[in-house]
Formats: sequence, structure tokens, C-alpha cells
Amino acid sequence: MKEVVFGRNNDRMINILRKLKKFDMFSDEDLLTFQQLARVRECMAGEVLIREGDYDSSVYFLILGVLEIVKGDKVIGTLDRSGDIFGEMGVIDGSPRSASVRALENSLVLGLDAALLDRKMKTNEVFFSYGLYRLFSEVLAKRLRETTEENTRLRREISELKKSLEA
Repeated sequence: MKEVVFGRNNDRMINILRKLKKFDMFSDEDLLTFQQLARVRECMAGEVLIREGDYDSSVYFLILGVLEIVKGDKVIGTLDRSGDIFGEMGVIDGSPRSASVRALENSLVLGLDAALLDRKMKTNEVFFSYGLYRLFSEVLAKRLRETTEENTRLRREISELKKSLEA
């Protein structure tokens, strides 16, 4: 992964962040803070951004490209929308990465080291940190809803299969 260098307080970076719907709640001042903490990284097709089992304190936002989520040797999802967040679970609970993330095509991501975010919690920029953690919570809640729906559907199918085998 190669870092794309932007100068401090760079308007180009702020414009990139403004295009990500998930950043609507943040003020320009918040975005300047985010810009100072975050790093834009270019990933080549096939490159692994996150490796399952590794410990890492970064959360990422997809800017451009397509990424796949791999658990073991099975692809379990794809990230292809600008603003998609990944890596937040390990940031929240400090656990090892639960899956790998690999670029399917050349991609651009924004990485934020959560250790830097923790330092912001100790300053007067608590709203900024609150906003990011709220964003993580919304993403996790959406994923949990989808998982619950899938689990319910699969249980229904198993029940129907059992009934058909008993008949």
C-alpha cells in the first residue's frame, strides 16, 4: 500500500471527505482534524489491506475501487461504494481482525489510526470522536440487522428441510 501525500489543510482532501455521505455530520473544522489524522492509501489489485488474525488499530473508508472481504478462503462480501467503512470492529473491541480485505482492482482508501482517535478523546475535540464512533455504531447495527435477517431465513429453511425429510 502506497501513501498518497496531501499537504496539511489541503482543500483537495476536504473535498474528498465532503463527497463521502458518511461525513455529512462533520463540520469543516472536524474534517480538518480528520485530515490531520487520516492517511490516503493507494492499493493495487490483489493487495491485502487487512489480514485475518492480525492486530491493527486502523479503520478504513473506501474512496474509490472495489475490495473483497475474505474469511478463511471464502469471499463473504464486497465493498464497492464510496464511503464504505471497514476495520471498525477491531478498533472498537481490540480483537484480532476477523477477516481479510483485499483489493479487487486498484483502489483508494482513507485510513485512520484509532490510537490517534483515542488521544482526541482526551482533548476538547470530543464531538469529533463521538461522531466517528456513532458512525461505527450505525455500520455495525446495519450489519447486525442483515446478519439477523440471514440467520432467520436460514433457520426457516432448515426447519422446512427437516419437515420435508420427516414426511
